[in-house]
Amino acid sequence: MNYHKSRSDVPLNADEILRAGPQSFSFTVRDDSMIGAGIRPGDQVIGDWPCDVNPGAVVLALFDGESSIRRVVREGNRLWLVSENPNRRERTAATDVIIQGVMRTVVRRFT
Repeated sequence: MNYHKSRSDVPLNADEILRAGPQSFSFTVRDDSMIGAGIRPGDQVIGDWPCDVNPGAVVLALFDGESSIRRVVREGNRLWLVSENPNRRERTAATDVIIQGVMRTVVRRFT
């Protein structure tokens, strides 16, 4: 078996990989609402606030006192937050929640 060896002369910059900055946050995903987007329970999500929320963005939003990850979708003049779990398609008007930040990176531990 051939393995690609990483070059030791290329420094690893965690801030660049995580896209973290002074306005960044980290959130541990606790539910499976975004499993269809490849975001699983236990994943760490790195995002930024304050944020520009555009259709297609994945955001951290406050629903009834609980934070959760959802995708922003535009239908006509309205923005909706939708889950991407094929077993339960949840949808909430973006005006009914507090958007806490926009997701930039997902970190998953394999060990």
